[in-house]
Amino acid sequence: YTGNYFDTWELRAEIDSFVEWSFGLIGMGRSDSTSPLDATLDDVDTGKPLDTYSGTVTENAVAIDIIKSLSINVANNRRPAEVLGTTTIVDSTPGRFTVSGSLSAYFQNAALRDKFTDETESSLAISFKNPAGDELYVELFEVLFMGANKAHGGDDDVMLDMPWEAFYDATTGVTMRANMIPAV
Repeated sequence: YTGNYFDTWELRAEIDSFVEWSFGLIGMGRSDSTSPLDATLDDVDTGKPLDTYSGTVTENAVAIDIIKSLSINVANNRRPAEVLGTTTIVDSTPGRFTVSGSLSAYFQNAALRDKFTDETESSLAISFKNPAGDELYVELFEVLFMGANKAHGGDDDVMLDMPWEAFYDATTGVTMRANMIPAV
């Protein structure tokens, strides 16, 4: 492709698994080639994947140790400008940047649920590490929980499912910050 825009990023983390993420791209155009871009390939990075065994989730700088799963969805909502007579996109118009997600927590008391019912702004910081010590660190500075549904059935654990949205934070000048920090 002759140019790409990053449009989406989705992150999912559940207990006893690797942290999964995917990116969505908008390709501007393409060109056909009769030869490979690189005749000699480098070795593949043998870094370890991030897992959910070594990580933390904090809400307003206080660790939440009852989270069972979480997701983050980032969308630039760009729209490709396509025109007649070409397979190439002539431009990409920006859309409304959104950050949302959900978390599922064991229901132990009303503290998290009250964040939703009282419409209390909050913040989230999420960290996952791999065995080598590399860390993914995500900060969400202004978060509003959009629901708090208790899910249970029979003898199952009582879970609190909480969708959320993140908003622009005037103090930091961003909605979220994500860093991949290599082990030292």
